Amino acid sequence: MMKKVYLLSMLVSFFSFSQVKNNWLFGAEIGNNTIISYKLNEPKNSLQGGVLAEYYFDEMFSVSARVKYFKTGVSFSNGYNPTIGHFDGSVVSIPINANANFNFGTKFYPSIKLGLAWNNEIESNYTYTNTYSKTFISLNMGLGFNYKITKNLIIYSNLEGFFFGGFKGSSDRFIFKKNYYTQNAIINFGLKRIVFN
Repeated sequence: MMKKVYLLSMLVSFFSFSQVKNNWLFGAEIGNNTIISYKLNEPKNSLQGGVLAEYYFDEMFSVSARVKYFKTGVSFSNGYNPTIGHFDGSVVSIPINANANFNFGTKFYPSIKLGLAWNNEIESNYTYTNTYSKTFISLNMGLGFNYKITKNLIIYSNLEGFFFGGFKGSSDRFIFKKNYYTQNAIINFGLKRIVFN
């Protein structure tokens, strides 16, 4: 009898906390931004944040869209020519991700994401002449952890990278030129809630 009660309680717990499917979640996130494409000892860290919408197809798979604001930049020395290139600015970024949520009936579970981000420079400061586009696409990937506070409320933290963003210059090398792209590492702390189900 005790075994049946235990199994029943486990099933109730599983369905109470794992069935996040065919649902819309909305939330917000904030955290640290590190410009990893800075190479000349500039200050690299700043605050970043954004809002998100996420749709769960089932307990494991979801897609998300976010609107984020963060600083970015590039710096480099021009090979044998002793000049320095430096770009710093800010972007509004819209990452679109496919997410895998490894939720097997527990409140605490890991997740990974992969996608592309559309970026638009809203601040731009260059120390060199350029004709580079102020809009560009970057690769976005990350991993993190989620915790279900209630059936409809989730807190989360993740580490993500924005790689191979806008081309911002090149420097001479012995044989080939080296190209430079904006790249950022971001730590998020967020809260999301089921709004439509």
